[in-house]
Amino acid sequence: MIAHRCTGSHRPRRLALTLALLVALPTALGASGCAKQKTAASHYPTGTLWSVRRYKEGVQHSPWVVWWPNAETRQESTYVDGSREGKWLTFSERGSLLLERSYEDDELHGPWRRSGPDGTVLEEGTFEHGRRVGVWRRFDADGSLALEEDFGAGADASDRTDPSDPSDPSDDAR
Repeated sequence: MIAHRCTGSHRPRRLALTLALLVALPTALGASGCAKQKTAASHYPTGTLWSVRRYKEGVQHSPWVVWWPNAETRQESTYVDGSREGKWLTFSERGSLLLERSYEDDELHGPWRRSGPDGTVLEEGTFEHGRRVGVWRRFDADGSLALEEDFGAGADASDRTDPSDPSDPSDDAR
């Protein structure tokens, strides 16, 4: 049996740091005369903050953060000149890391991991330029290995073993 668990929480510190960056970055850039930036915030009907987004010259740019109604972080992501870049994280309403993936030039690239609300890893593998590569593993809810597939040098992200599986790694909401 293989059990994988994510432990520890840095949510309050990460939220404070993210908010500080979202406030300080455009101020610093504006003072230096860099490209025109716009910050947009959206709220739930209750008035609770839903997201903070940045645009540079009209395209998605810089860190984006989305929150659940209870103020827990829902998603942390980064855009560079309209393209997805770097590590993207998706969290449950209770703060558990559910999905971790990385992008390079708007393509999935690097480690990809999906976990359950309790932190148990359910699926993990690696992408290279939008293609699954190497060994991918799926685990049962108890952490035991359920399936192992070797994609070798690569398979398109749309190549799925089980078309009824809703956990398609290529199904990232923009």
